[in-house]
Amino acid sequence: ESLLGQILALGDKKITMAEASLVLPATTTVMVADFVESLLKRDTPGSIRLLNVYVEQGADMPHFVDDTIDFIRTLLFAKLGGLEASLEAYDAKTIERINVLVASATAETLTAAIHAFLDARRSMKTDKIPQLGAELAVLTICGGQNFNTERVASAVAIPRVVQPVVAAIVTIPKVIEPVV
Repeated sequence: ESLLGQILALGDKKITMAEASLVLPATTTVMVADFVESLLKRDTPGSIRLLNVYVEQGADMPHFVDDTIDFIRTLLFAKLGGLEASLEAYDAKTIERINVLVASATAETLTAAIHAFLDARRSMKTDKIPQLGAELAVLTICGGQNFNTERVASAVAIPRVVQPVVAAIVTIPKVIEPVV
């Protein structure tokens, strides 16, 4: 059933935002901006924690990831000097925030973030955990910066038994030398 049909099925003559939010995907520019700011600070636990809070609050993950990609794309255009057309969707406070975020990011970082979230978006159709692809994108973007397995484990409520496994995965060397 379409979103409009679901809203109309509520039967009220006047539809409030609270009623509409029951069927409309929950995502706001502020949530996305907070999340992207955490990513650009390379705050792995903070980014994962925000992501999981948004899921608990009812954020529709595919919609959230799409909005995140759009926001990062806006930052990339701003970084490259083509911001004017992208800013029409944002208020003055968000535009000011975009300018601050652009100053702290490189075009390479923004491009890598877009790629990571595009991959996350593709995998969402098959993942049993809706935010899993986005969590992996966070790990890719943050690159292990500020990565404390205890803090990440508490952010995603990983049982203590599994935490040593997480630590082992994180510490596996990236390059394995061939034995001669």
